[in-house]
Amino acid sequence: MLCFNLGRDADAEEHCQQLIRDFPEKAIGYGALADGLLRDSVHVVQDRAKVERAIHILQQAIAYPVEDANDFDVPLRLTKARKLLGTGSIG
Repeated sequence: MLCFNLGRDADAEEHCQQLIRDFPEKAIGYGALADGLLRDSVHVVQDRAKVERAIHILQQAIAYPVEDANDFDVPLRLTKARKLLGTGSIG
């Protein structure tokens, strides 16, 4: 998240992807990547492609399934991301 906050999105995404590769059963990489992709779209969708990617990442976490999805509010994050695009369904 530090790299995302510093505007180093490519580095941040690579670190998150590495976390996902190294620990696919943990939600931290999926959640951090989704948060970084969504950070500019809190109330208004700034970049639809980033929101769609965040949704895909969160769906991957649920499908895996990660063992700590609820600890990282993965289902809630997915619901919020889908609401940004007007597709509120879960599944």
